[in-house]
Amino acid sequence: MRVFFHQRTGHEVDYYDSKKYGPHLNGPGLVIHDEGDLEVPVHYAQTLHHAWPDSKLHITRNAGHRMKSTDVVDLTIAFVSQHTAACVPVPG
Repeated sequence: MRVFFHQRTGHEVDYYDSKKYGPHLNGPGLVIHDEGDLEVPVHYAQTLHHAWPDSKLHITRNAGHRMKSTDVVDLTIAFVSQHTAACVPVPG
C-alpha cells in the first residue's frame, strides 16, 4: 500500500501529517471514526480534529472500519445540509 501511495502521489504517507495540514484546513469538517477500528486507531481522528480548527469529531461504537451504519449516513447528511444551506445552486 505504501509503495502504491508513493507511486500515485509522489510522497510518502507520512508527508500528509494531520498536525501539519490540519491548521491550514479552512472551513468546517466532520471527522467520524469508530473507537474499535482495528485498521486505523482512533487517535488519528482525534489528532486531526484537534489540528483542524473548525472540525466536529464524532466517535462511533461497534461500526468498525467501514462504518456501514444509518447513523453515520444521517450524521453526514445533517452536517452537509447544515453547511450548504446558504449555498445557492449555479444555473447550468
